[in-house]
Amino acid sequence: MAEDFSAPEDRGLTDTLREAVSLDEMVSRALTILWKPRVWNILLGGCSELDFRHPLWGLIMNIAGRLCLDKAPRIFLCENEGSTFTMGSNDDPLIMVGRPILRSVGLEELKAILAHEIAHIKARHMEYLTILRLILGGFLELTGGSLATNLVMDLLFKRWRRAAELTADRGSLIATGDVSPMKTALLKLHGYDPSGKGPELRDRNRIGEIIKYLGSHPDLKDRIEALEAFYTSREYRDARRKIEMNEEVRKVFRGEGFIYT
Repeated sequence: MAEDFSAPEDRGLTDTLREAVSLDEMVSRALTILWKPRVWNILLGGCSELDFRHPLWGLIMNIAGRLCLDKAPRIFLCENEGSTFTMGSNDDPLIMVGRPILRSVGLEELKAILAHEIAHIKARHMEYLTILRLILGGFLELTGGSLATNLVMDLLFKRWRRAAELTADRGSLIATGDVSPMKTALLKLHGYDPSGKGPELRDRNRIGEIIKYLGSHPDLKDRIEALEAFYTSREYRDARRKIEMNEEVRKVFRGEGFIYT
C-alpha cells in the first residue's frame, strides 16, 4: 500500500490540498486542458509512446508489479526532455522518460529513477503533478481562478511537491531494495561526482534557505539524508518484507519455487 512508504510531510500536505477551496474544479480543468492538442504538443513535443517491444517497457512493468500498481502506465520516450516525470490522471498515468537520462546513468540507477516515478503513481500524486506541470509550463491562466489564487496555489503545490518527492524516493527504495543507486542517480543528475572526487554537498547559507522554499524539489542534501534515514528504519524493513513475500508468491504461481513456513 502507498501508506507503507508515504512520507509524513506528504500525508499532511495532501490532506491540505484536498481541503483547498475549488481544488476539485482545478483538477478537472487541468486534466481537460492536458489533452488539448496545443498543450499536448508543447508539453510532449518530441515524445513517442513505447510498447512492449521496447526494453524500457518491460523494465517499468517489472517495477510496477513490485509496487503492486493497480493501473499500468503509458510510457513515452522524449528526445528533448532532460528529466523523467509523471503526469496524467490516476486512471491514465503517463511516465515521460527523457532520452538524455538513458545516457547519463547506469542500469541500476535507471531502475531507481523509474521506481521513483512509479511510486508517484502508486501514491496517487498524478492530478496534482499534472496541475504543477501545467503551471510550470506556462499554462497558469488555463487552470482557472484569479492570478492571485493561482500564484498562491503554485506555492502550495511546490511545497506539496517537495514532500511528494520524499514519498517517491521512499517507494523507490522499497522497490529496488538498495539505497545506493538512488543516491548516485541524484548526485549525477545534480552535477556531482558520486565517487566523491568533485565538490562536496554543503549546508545551505541564508540565501539557500530562502531558495529552498521556492523550488519544486527538496534540497539535495536533505533529500539524501532522508533517504538514508528511511533505509535504516523499521518502517522500511516492514515494507520491504511485503515486497519480498509478494515475490515469493509470484515464484510459486510461475512454478519456480515453494514457500516454506
